[in-house]
Amino acid sequence: MVLLKPNTKLCIFLIFATIFLLSSCQKDEEDYSLTGTVWTSPYKVEEHMTDGISAKALVFGKDNVEVYYLDANNKIINLITTYNYKKEDQSLVIGNSREQIGDNYLYLDYRIFYRTEKKFSDLLN
Repeated sequence: MVLLKPNTKLCIFLIFATIFLLSSCQKDEEDYSLTGTVWTSPYKVEEHMTDGISAKALVFGKDNVEVYYLDANNKIINLITTYNYKKEDQSLVIGNSREQIGDNYLYLDYRIFYRTEKKFSDLLN
């Protein structure tokens, strides 16, 4: 049996603690999943939207994203379109365009969308 000096024991402990902390900080790919998330972009009053439209919403599925118009109560008015998407690093390829995405924001079609805590069912009438 090898006896270690107290300083050596402390160094070994600190090395293992550092490795443990660094490995626990890595995020799995699951943490970045967009599936089931809802992102909204409210229109400003000066944008003069008609037919009760007050926002756009993005609802992410496994491989596609649906774009909706929402009313003032954040309920779906109608489906605008559907795109295929895939996430690549800090960007998102939606249809044929590459868009910037952060933890809680996304740029699409010259609009900024913010991640919400809502589920798709919350948007239904």
